[in-house]
Amino acid sequence: MSSDDSESRNSSMQEERNKQSIDSESESSTQSEKQPISKINFERQVSESEYRKPTMIVETSSSKIDTYQSGSSSSSSDESDNRKENDSNSDHKKAQQKEEEVNEGEIQKDESSSSSSKDTKQKQKQKGKSDSETEKDEKCKNEESYEYETEISETDDIYHKMRANLEQRSLDVLRLQTESNTDFINNLKSAQQMLVVEDGSAFFQEILLQFQNINLNLDVGREILRTIRQLIINPQYFKVFCEYGFIYSLPYKLPAFKDEVLALISDIIDNDFAQLCDHFGDPDYFLSCIALDPYKGLSIINKYAQRCIYLIETSGSGPFDPWSVLDLLYNCAPIFLRTEYYQYYVSLVINVLHSYDTYRFYRIQNYWNLFIGCLTRVDVTILPCIYTTLCYLKDEYIRDEMEIPELPFHQMIDHIDDRLVRSAIITLLASYAQIDPLLIHDEKIIEKLIIYSRRNLKASLVLMKMAEDVNLAEKIFGNGDWLIKGMPEAVDTLRLFLLIFEHQSLREKIVENHNFVPFLNIMIKILGSAGSVALICTVIEKVELTAKLIKKMIKYRFIHTFLKLTTRQADEEKVMKHSAIIMMYSLATHGLHSEFLKYLQWINQVKDDEDLCEEASYLVVELAKDKKLAKKMVKLGFTKFYKAQLKSDSERLQTNSSIFLKKLRGHGLLKDEEEVEL
Repeated sequence: MSSDDSESRNSSMQEERNKQSIDSESESSTQSEKQPISKINFERQVSESEYRKPTMIVETSSSKIDTYQSGSSSSSSDESDNRKENDSNSDHKKAQQKEEEVNEGEIQKDESSSSSSKDTKQKQKQKGKSDSETEKDEKCKNEESYEYETEISETDDIYHKMRANLEQRSLDVLRLQTESNTDFINNLKSAQQMLVVEDGSAFFQEILLQFQNINLNLDVGREILRTIRQLIINPQYFKVFCEYGFIYSLPYKLPAFKDEVLALISDIIDNDFAQLCDHFGDPDYFLSCIALDPYKGLSIINKYAQRCIYLIETSGSGPFDPWSVLDLLYNCAPIFLRTEYYQYYVSLVINVLHSYDTYRFYRIQNYWNLFIGCLTRVDVTILPCIYTTLCYLKDEYIRDEMEIPELPFHQMIDHIDDRLVRSAIITLLASYAQIDPLLIHDEKIIEKLIIYSRRNLKASLVLMKMAEDVNLAEKIFGNGDWLIKGMPEAVDTLRLFLLIFEHQSLREKIVENHNFVPFLNIMIKILGSAGSVALICTVIEKVELTAKLIKKMIKYRFIHTFLKLTTRQADEEKVMKHSAIIMMYSLATHGLHSEFLKYLQWINQVKDDEDLCEEASYLVVELAKDKKLAKKMVKLGFTKFYKAQLKSDSERLQTNSSIFLKKLRGHGLLKDEEEVEL
């Protein structure tokens, strides 16, 4: 075969191969154009490590992710189309280069075959072979070479198709904004099957950028957040999501997506709560979401606090700073201190302060000031809860051995008149009184306590505790009007009086008060028990019974009331009778005798009681100073009884009997024979 024939045949073969390549490329591009972007072929034809092409470069910083400028959606679509066209052109050029290389190889093979054919002819001539046999051998060789070249071309086509398919799928994932809502959602639902971890950051950034679109479909937005929740279940995607700071790219300020955002945050806490640190509690992030749903916000803070406190209790510390989240309890207080949230809120605050020692030490004063400030700004229905919270905070101060802050007396004075708030305020005052009564030093609050002690038992208990201090006791006694108005229980009024009466420096002031005797009279009438009678009798024994005081006692019929009760009412312990004897003796020593003339018959009976005869003998001796009473005693047979007691085993009884008989002799009430006997 001549060289000219060989060259013509090679050129024709090359044109045919170029035509086939162009047809295959046009067919491939036609199929690609007909196939919708949303219908992605998810069956990977090669391993994920082969032919992977970077789809997007994500620039990050320690605080946030750089976001696209406005109009990025359209530009990104154009850029991706240009990249696709450039890639297809480059692939076409590569295919042509490979074909040219193959053609050059074929030409070289043809040249070598032609030269070899000449040698063969010469050899055949030498050996005597025919020309027909030589042409047949050359034809077979050319056919084998053509089949080999065709196989290479088909392999290149498969390679280009697979590469284009992978690039197309990767572009589809990142060009979701160009789809319709339905296609977008379908692609998102399929993301877990087709996405690889290396493309995770680009994928997260791309889908989160959708929230910058003011016309974003709500269903699409919710599906984006649900997709993220599903992806971060995988630890690798969770790591990408957190390390690249996508936590700060969530739509915190969009009310339509608050439920999905809060659910996503809850998932992050379950996975690794320490990721929610730094600026997470800033106004641009979670704080904005709390304002949209305070109750769920509290639930998330509660979950975060529980995880944080558990870690601190078990390991002592952690490689994180949880205060950014915990301080939301302080920063968002105006949101939480509403009727529907405040109980949950204050219980969470108290629990965090009680469980987290370091946080409590540095923040308790801030929370104290916070709640004090709220006393003048919140609804009245929340005030009881705030005062109760102050009680708990006071306990935490004591726990840390810190100085207890002063009570907000001004606000308490304004609020204590409200029936709903009163009990909580009095409870707070009682807790302070238990620590140091002097902590309750405000005179106006003491006046309020006295007023409400008439109906509130706890208020009277607070006053009793405060009365242990002489200065506070003097303030409590005041003008003494509370002695008459009384408290819910008369015995509490008496107890408070006795506590104040214990201070000797105040007794003169008490006795001179115009309500002193009426108070004693009221106590006798209302109480009427042996114990209360004994207490009142003790009070009379400890005061100076001046003529003025005795005159008041007679005026208000205190003596009559007291003796009427004690001489007529019997008790097993004989406390009543003993109290009557003591009362009459105390008054008799101050010159009051005539008032007891009608009680001589009762005294005559008591003197025969072996348990009371000694005390009665003192009273008899004192009353015998009055001649009128002495005559009455003689008629009642006192003389014979005390003559017999001169030989008693009791020295007191012997002595008092002798004195009594001498009193009678002084009044000339003994007969001559009786004087001889004496």
